Amino acid sequence: MTRPKEAGYACFLRHDFLDLLRLAREMGVRNDILDDFYRHLSRLEAAVQSYRTAPIGEWDPDPKRWVGFYTALRDLLGEGDWKYVNNPGGGFMGYWWHWKGNTYLQLEQNKLCFKIEVADRDKKVRVARWNEWHETLVSANRDCGLPLKSSPRREGQWMTVMVLARDYRQSDVRGVIDMQRTVQELRKVESLHDVAASR
Repeated sequence: MTRPKEAGYACFLRHDFLDLLRLAREMGVRNDILDDFYRHLSRLEAAVQSYRTAPIGEWDPDPKRWVGFYTALRDLLGEGDWKYVNNPGGGFMGYWWHWKGNTYLQLEQNKLCFKIEVADRDKKVRVARWNEWHETLVSANRDCGLPLKSSPRREGQWMTVMVLARDYRQSDVRGVIDMQRTVQELRKVESLHDVAASR
């Protein structure tokens, strides 16, 4: 979505379309197709925005809540991309951001991962780069003190090296997402990533 903006275009999003359809209805426009489309988009928008009111323990497996959450997160963090990632384990809604060279952060729904990309297909090279990034993260985290755990190393171009050993999502007393505190938690993780990437 950033490329159209950089080229001077604006995106006409679902909520913009809903505003237009709502205005048409208020002006007295009556049309069965318009009404059906308005109801369809309204239901979809409500499902996407439900991350704001549903307890975080109820988000799985509904991908629409993750879409709403990741969209809001991208606005708050100022960077990031998301999509459904299909894999043999069943897939997940993924969000990746904060690239530093070939390392980056990735959310796999409720899991936060420290990742590395190694394009070289040589298994020895991949193992060496994974081990190097792992040791760098462990060393950098001595000062940061985040609860991290090592991830099992799996062969591939994009490899998870470590994961946050708690849910990065912060909630209020009702169990509903607290976006401000969640972003603060993610900023701590970004700081650790920055320190490690600078070594």
